[in-house]
Amino acid sequence: MNKFIQKCVYFIIFCSSMLLLLNYLLLRNSHQNDFGRLQYKEAINKVVNADNIIIGMSHATHGIQPAIINQKGNTFFNFALDGANPNYYFNWYKYIFKPNYKKPTYLIVTLDWFFLDDKWLWRRFEQDSEYFTADLFFNLLYNKNGYNKTMLFENRYPVLKFKKILLPGIFHHDKTTFPISAYNNGFIPYVPKKVKVDEFYPEKVLIYKNQLATFEKLIGQFIADSIRVIFVTTPTYNLDPKPYVNLPIYNYYKSIASKYSIPYLNYNVEKRSIINSSINYYADGGHLNYSGSTVFSTLLKQDLEKIMK
Repeated sequence: MNKFIQKCVYFIIFCSSMLLLLNYLLLRNSHQNDFGRLQYKEAINKVVNADNIIIGMSHATHGIQPAIINQKGNTFFNFALDGANPNYYFNWYKYIFKPNYKKPTYLIVTLDWFFLDDKWLWRRFEQDSEYFTADLFFNLLYNKNGYNKTMLFENRYPVLKFKKILLPGIFHHDKTTFPISAYNNGFIPYVPKKVKVDEFYPEKVLIYKNQLATFEKLIGQFIADSIRVIFVTTPTYNLDPKPYVNLPIYNYYKSIASKYSIPYLNYNVEKRSIINSSINYYADGGHLNYSGSTVFSTLLKQDLEKIMK
């Protein structure tokens, strides 16, 4: 019986060691190109400690360069993340940003016609639990209701997070699509393996009521915290502006902007430019490539100077 118990102990030690080794290998390889980790590092540790910030979806992550739009004496950091939606940012602001970072003077919120659709913007706050502090992780896991506990736990550890792609995650991690060497204050270029640029037009999307309500709560919270909000819709590749004109969701954003006296820069409609019809500026129909982001950020800087003067 003692030999059996001893073998069980050895087996448990062996399995634990293998899990720790796999976790280490995945952590090392996945973090080579993990710009999300860098976003959280800035929010929690205040490396740059920027005066102003950007939040929103991937169009901003890969389209707005803080190094270009920085104003005299006012720095920006781009906290936009792929797939991020209002529910995500409500939790991010409450648990990550506000308790750790200084209050920004200006906050750019990037918007588009699919911002309130869960299927288009898939990111959940629990998916980023790997980047949480230990205190926050255990607080959400044990003390807070309304959070997906399984998602929280699985995404805390790479060996569970990447369990479906263990070997590719260790040996064939993609290091080219988002080149970490070009990461700069939250901005990172999008370099797809196959560039295919189609015209990008509004489709029929769902407006989820919970996302709509949370969006209004989020903007209301920024205003209550005396943060100056700016709405920005980044340019997409399209040759015909008509589908974007009088788009109901854009009119809704205008109503919120009017309610709180928020400047709204829509680069698909009122602020449309040569960028919209220049195919060489895009990685795909919706995302700017590095050249496009440079040209757009320069244009955005000029418009921000009029607002932030």
